[in-house]
Amino acid sequence: MWGENFLVAPKLGTPQKFGLAMNGVYNITVYLPPESDWYVQQTKEFVAGSSSMQWIVVGDFEMATFVKAGSIVPFLQVKESAMSLMQTIDSNIRLEVFPDVSKVATGNLYLDDYQTHEYRNGAYSSVHYDYDGTILEVTKMCSQCGFYKASNKMINEIQFMNVEQIPYAVVNRWLNNTPYPDQGTVYVDFVYLPDTKLLKVGPVSIPMDDGLVFNQP
Repeated sequence: MWGENFLVAPKLGTPQKFGLAMNGVYNITVYLPPESDWYVQQTKEFVAGSSSMQWIVVGDFEMATFVKAGSIVPFLQVKESAMSLMQTIDSNIRLEVFPDVSKVATGNLYLDDYQTHEYRNGAYSSVHYDYDGTILEVTKMCSQCGFYKASNKMINEIQFMNVEQIPYAVVNRWLNNTPYPDQGTVYVDFVYLPDTKLLKVGPVSIPMDDGLVFNQP
């Protein structure tokens, strides 16, 4: 386990070759605890937990990585040209929502200046996400903190896994709150992939915590 939400199975042994046109692949045996269900990180495929061993095929440049169902994970969209984390730390964020069988998911996003200890003086932000199968809700989790970069940090895409059917519409409620209370309902573009049940929402431009009040969803 890497943190609470990721399970990584190691690649051991020699990869199998399937012809000159293909890179090597690994057959990896993995135990997925039955207390939770899981998603394959690469394909977003939903996999039920099991008390027996399961196997997965991964390529040379892939890892057998699983995300626990019920998680909401923020991913930094790293620039391909970046040679270090500091060259891409201000990049946008993509939220990935991995609902459990009841269509519920939760997650957190913490941000500080990633260089100093000023978080001890309140220079940080922390928000919590809740998804109930229809609404993705965000709540500021710290009352005595303030960090200007959090308002500039943008979420530009949200992905929802295991969505059973295409939605009628996706609405950005944040734009209906302060500081734009009167501009009406704002619909967001989305793409639904029925084969993988993946719903991609965006592009959006939602600050991490701009306009949020502590403990108010």
